[in-house]
Amino acid sequence: NNVGVAYQIMVASFADSDGDGWGDIYGITKKLDYLKNTLHVNTIWLTPIQLSDSYHAYDIIDYKVVDAKFGSKESPNTQNGKPTNESAMKDYEDLLKKAEEKGIKVVMDLVVNHTSKKHVWFMESSQLNPDYRSYYQWKKVTDSAVKNNKNWHQYSSTNYAYYGKFASSMPELNYDYQG
Repeated sequence: NNVGVAYQIMVASFADSDGDGWGDIYGITKKLDYLKNTLHVNTIWLTPIQLSDSYHAYDIIDYKVVDAKFGSKESPNTQNGKPTNESAMKDYEDLLKKAEEKGIKVVMDLVVNHTSKKHVWFMESSQLNPDYRSYYQWKKVTDSAVKNNKNWHQYSSTNYAYYGKFASSMPELNYDYQG
């Protein structure tokens, strides 16, 4: 069954609508005709746009917030020339609506294997909150599994390390926890 052409978009670098050197959601919306009519795309796959610490946004701080860095000063949703999380969310909602009008589906890259160290779950877990501690994998830094393993990262000056396969800034969620 042929589902058509899908096109992955690295949001931070695809289309900069306001010239600030950073790709934005409004820029994608402005490129929908190009995607549909020139490239014959019927599905776009967006890299994460949630609140994050990095340009790639795979280290999510809050899954419910669209990061202002993906907003645009040129967007009609931006007030006073400065994008906010709220205006970026409205840009995303507009993108969904306009893409649907053109017959383009939007797929989000949803990161569910790790978070940012600034995510509330990790912060609570690192403070030994029993309601969150098992959300991540923790071991003593003296544990043999931790020693000489680049995927374990000592947390601050504590005697504990957490597992972060991709980077120390992206602690892995503990899928063995059945809380």
